[in-house]
Amino acid sequence: MEHLKLDRFHLVAVAGGGFAAYDYVLWHPERLRSLVIAASGGAITDEEMRQLREKTTLPGFSSWPAEFREVSMGYMATQPEGLKRWLEIHHNSRQQGAPVQPQRTTITGFEDLTRSLLN
Repeated sequence: MEHLKLDRFHLVAVAGGGFAAYDYVLWHPERLRSLVIAASGGAITDEEMRQLREKTTLPGFSSWPAEFREVSMGYMATQPEGLKRWLEIHHNSRQQGAPVQPQRTTITGFEDLTRSLLN
């Protein structure tokens, strides 16, 4: 945002982008006009969320191929060219061995986010 010289802005994130968006909310809440996050539980360390994830995640799910974790069966069945393009984008979006972006904050629950946005 500094590079674009944006003082306050609307932040929209989907899936994995939610992790960075939640982190940004706690780091610089005063810079956000609004926040929209879809399809992401983020990196919330709340015990209740951890238990819910444990209860609802299929065994071995994290080791499934990306397309089975991220793309619906209906899309895979009806959009073979779209799936092929998705797989190309997915393959090219990651560098082998690249570090994961570290978070600046620890999100212990939605209360942290709410408090940051309302202050």
